[in-house]
Amino acid sequence: MLDPRVALRAWSGTCAGPARGVNQDAVFVSPDGRLAIVADGMGGRPGGEVASAVALAAVRQHLAAVRGALVTHGSRRDPGGRRAVREILDRAVQRANQAVLDHGDADAAVRGMGTTLDVIVILGDEAFIAHVGDGRVYLIRGATARQVTDDHTVAEVMRRTGAITAAEAEQSPMRSVLSNAIGIGPTTAIDQVHVRLQPGDRLLACTDGLYDHLSSDDLADRLCGTSARPALDGLLALARGRGGDDDVSVALIDIALPAPLRLDALDATPGPTLPGAP
Repeated sequence: MLDPRVALRAWSGTCAGPARGVNQDAVFVSPDGRLAIVADGMGGRPGGEVASAVALAAVRQHLAAVRGALVTHGSRRDPGGRRAVREILDRAVQRANQAVLDHGDADAAVRGMGTTLDVIVILGDEAFIAHVGDGRVYLIRGATARQVTDDHTVAEVMRRTGAITAAEAEQSPMRSVLSNAIGIGPTTAIDQVHVRLQPGDRLLACTDGLYDHLSSDDLADRLCGTSARPALDGLLALARGRGGDDDVSVALIDIALPAPLRLDALDATPGPTLPGAP
């Protein structure tokens, strides 16, 4: 079992699509590696870059405000504590949803904007993940990379209902049409994933600009047993080299050797205050 005093290291990277005037992604990792957020503003709508930034800021601000409760519940290491952590994450994401809606109401130029959102919080040897949209979180363990979130796309809904096969879903034009996102309704459905971590694990959160051009095997090949920063840079370059024209953003968390952990170590620095963010 992983020592609950586990030390973490985290890196992030982002680059705009070559044909785009602005990067609509937003990415953040806390200095201690215990919080990572990746958001991808919805293409085809105005203000995608605003939506992703507002959502990210709202999550950071909410988690900073409740960090004491978050760490207390996480340290319990029982079903009740885990349920309380999930409830905190749920409120953070719903705050982000409302912040995006409020900002759109206040500014007609970006009304209707939306974004995907993936939030990873690590408490002791457990990762709590909140997921909305078609960003992905992968667990890299041993020589494999396993997707731990489900895409919120029309193609994935069709695959789950048996309307199309997995192979057809991979090629379907509906794989880029979101079935769920931040900012498209008064509340949003949130998937929550819980992962028990082991020494040597890596967690990768990314936008579709990365995984559209790299398979799980590609991720495993480049992230297993390699230094993180060069590996991340290589992933970004590979996605771009394979013809990707979308924005690409990644956050990578290494589960490193055990080390003393302050209970208030979860990043408590409020994010930038943006119009519409609580």
